Amino acid sequence: MQLLKNAKPNILVIGDLMIDHYLWGDAERISPEAPVQIVDIARETSVLGGAGNVVNNLISLVQRSMSPASSVMTRSPKSWRSCSNPSG
Repeated sequence: MQLLKNAKPNILVIGDLMIDHYLWGDAERISPEAPVQIVDIARETSVLGGAGNVVNNLISLVQRSMSPASSVMTRSPKSWRSCSNPSG
């Protein structure tokens, strides 16, 4: 069992890297045109989703850095870097 504690496995995560974008706020009424809530947005957050979320979870689990790779990015690299910090 001690051998497993000191192991540093090489892990390859294959999947879609996404950005999950959340809007936080209060909803106090329903729209008269459609059954949807009207939200007073207080803040917005963006975090890695999909395979990026798996990578963040692995970083937390093994406590070492990892470098995800993606073949196609539709957003600016700056927005990806701002989401890739697992500590928030």
